[in-house]
Amino acid sequence: METVTDSGMMWKKRLEALALSVIIMVLAVVCYYWNHYCSALILLVGAVFLYFYIVKKVANRNWMDFTALFTAIWMATIGLAALRLLSYQKIWEVRTWINLILAVVVYQVGIPAGHILGGKIANWVAKHRDWHCGSLCLRFRKERLFWVCLAATVVATGLFIWNIQIKGYLPFFAGHVFNAYTKFYTKRMVFVTAAATVSPLAYWCIKRGNLPTWKKAVMWVCIVLNTFAFPMLAVNRGVFICASLMLTASVFFLNGKKFWVMVACMVVTFGFYEVGSLARNYTNEYLSNIFTPVQLEWEHSDGGEETEPMEDPEIGLGDVSEEAEQGTLEVGDQTIVFELPAQAAFLYGYFTVGHDNLNEAILYASTYTYGVRQLSPFNVILRLDWINQINENAEFYKVNYNLTTTNTIGNAYYDLREVGVIVMVLIWAVILGALEKYYLKMEGTFALAAVGNGFSPVILSFFSSWFTVFTFWMFWGTIFLFFLACSVTTCRAVKKRGEA
Repeated sequence: METVTDSGMMWKKRLEALALSVIIMVLAVVCYYWNHYCSALILLVGAVFLYFYIVKKVANRNWMDFTALFTAIWMATIGLAALRLLSYQKIWEVRTWINLILAVVVYQVGIPAGHILGGKIANWVAKHRDWHCGSLCLRFRKERLFWVCLAATVVATGLFIWNIQIKGYLPFFAGHVFNAYTKFYTKRMVFVTAAATVSPLAYWCIKRGNLPTWKKAVMWVCIVLNTFAFPMLAVNRGVFICASLMLTASVFFLNGKKFWVMVACMVVTFGFYEVGSLARNYTNEYLSNIFTPVQLEWEHSDGGEETEPMEDPEIGLGDVSEEAEQGTLEVGDQTIVFELPAQAAFLYGYFTVGHDNLNEAILYASTYTYGVRQLSPFNVILRLDWINQINENAEFYKVNYNLTTTNTIGNAYYDLREVGVIVMVLIWAVILGALEKYYLKMEGTFALAAVGNGFSPVILSFFSSWFTVFTFWMFWGTIFLFFLACSVTTCRAVKKRGEA
């Protein structure tokens, strides 16, 4: 049991990590307006250092700790953005940096606050395991989980095939249809998407369900279909990466929390994500028009010394050969020009555009939406016209018409500026911290799946305001429905089993 002394030491270590995070980011800001390459280096090195520092000093060697992952990925992607390798990237406003730092500070305060809440919830649940309402009781029946996973997968498979018959094509093989994946998504695919939550539960069945071999094989089929086949064939990279992160959490926590297990899962996720990117059939010309790389020029003096790289040179452009498309070009004996190849620019833009779009919001936003954007995912069910009207007319500024994502604090900033960032990040961090602590203390089956879904706003914090995305909340809702399907029983059945 954690003592007051242990708790005090843990808070001290967390405050040390927070102080180091702020120092690194402030130092990066100071360097940014002098040499943005130096700023990027500070953030990239600092991200790696803080990840290992938090994991070892604060998180008890939990390599998938929310605080460690958020801090490292947030800082690393900001560092990548600071390189400014694409033409649309501007010099950021100081206010942009202030908001980015605020996110780290509030997050690192909110997570341990959530741990306190999660610990109290776990203690309450442990004392009230015999909850009942009339003749109904809640008692997890692990033997049901296999059939729940199987039934959900069968339904998802049927709906997926039905959608193919109606649309007449599969996006993965529809190279002749531009953006085929957007036209393939229908109401039927909502249920297919929800079935992605089967994967972490199916893996739990394999590891802890004491299943016979044939049932384990069926669960593997469910995992392959829901995590890989359906999202990849539909070229839905977002669903794939969310499903993969949920599965990664289960594989990691159910295999001794080993570092190499996490790395292996991330490598597989990244590999399939790239397959999904290629399946969108974007040509290099199309990508170059959207993610236009900056040309970096190095000039050499007669003594062989390099000068600082210069951006957007206008010399030598008429002599661009095939080498330029591959990333580098040498012009004469004195100049080297480097340019990101199209596919690399696409990936680089994915990691950085959310931060750049936040800077656009800070530059141009003039109205407030007072928290209405946070209600967007719930309005899919509520159907309130005034919420839709406000969101449809709301401001949204972006560096490119086609690049419509913002980072995790983007919508909070539009809502109430810095107040919105502080309040919403605190709420999100407390929710995630409570989930993390609850699972670590109780090690529940469905808590693990819920924690797995929580890795999307943590690991992909640079790409989307996840808490305003319907799919994210739908995954938690689906996990809860699966919990009820596996747990609701009659008190008579409990007594008959001798569990009362």
